[in-house]
Amino acid sequence: MSFPLFTPNPRVFDDAKAREIRSLYLQGGTSYRALADRYGASKATIEHVIRGRGAYRHLRDDRDSNFSTDW
Repeated sequence: MSFPLFTPNPRVFDDAKAREIRSLYLQGGTSYRALADRYGASKATIEHVIRGRGAYRHLRDDRDSNFSTDW
């Protein structure tokens, strides 16, 4: 039995849902944990959605100019 060398990480949310999550966060007053509980995802997944990382990096282009993920 052979295993693939790379297994892509499937997205939990489609683009519309990811944009909805980002919009709620950018409106303020909602934490990663609250969004994770609301959408049944991990806090890390919500962070990826909001920061445009991993499977959600293609959403970086439609960010608000005030939102920065530079560390």
